[in-house]
Formats: sequence, C-alpha cells, structure tokens
Amino acid sequence: MKKKFNYKYLPCVFVGWDNTARRNEKGIIIKGQNITDFSQDLNEEINSLIEQNRPVEENFLFINAWNEWAEGNHLEPCIKHGDDFLKALKNEFEQYAK
Repeated sequence: MKKKFNYKYLPCVFVGWDNTARRNEKGIIIKGQNITDFSQDLNEEINSLIEQNRPVEENFLFINAWNEWAEGNHLEPCIKHGDDFLKALKNEFEQYAK
C-alpha cells in the first residue's frame, strides 16, 4: 500500500536495502525486491508525477542505488540479476518519452 502525503515530496524508488553492516541492530533490511516490483514502483511514481502536473523544476524522481554491494542497494549488473534493473529503468522511462 502506497503512503499518501499531504504535501509535495520528491519520490524515490530503490532496488534493496540492508544497512545493518553499519547500523547493527538499529539497521533496516528490506529484502525480496525484484524486477517486477521495481518496475511497478517506477511506473507508479512516474504516473503520480504526471498526474500532479508539477512544474518542470519540481519533476524529479530519485533512484536510490548507492552501489553498496554489501547493502544490496545497487543498479550495476550482477550475477543474480544481470542488467535487468537497468533495463527496467530504461523501459519505464522510454514509455513516457514517446
């Protein structure tokens, strides 16, 4: 379920998260991210920006990918997913560039 905000915000999508290596028991783990979920998240946030009809200077979508391999937060090609996350990113934005 997507959280609703009563104010303008800058949306962000990501490919995974595990900062317990740095934060120990205060860390956060978000696992199970896959290409389908990533694409869907991108699509929802892009559509949300379009629906809000924001001025160009407020039309941002952040992709959080620190390329932190230990934290599972990377867009770079890997053995498990190849370059699928990058392809998903390209495919979602190409739909709106037409």
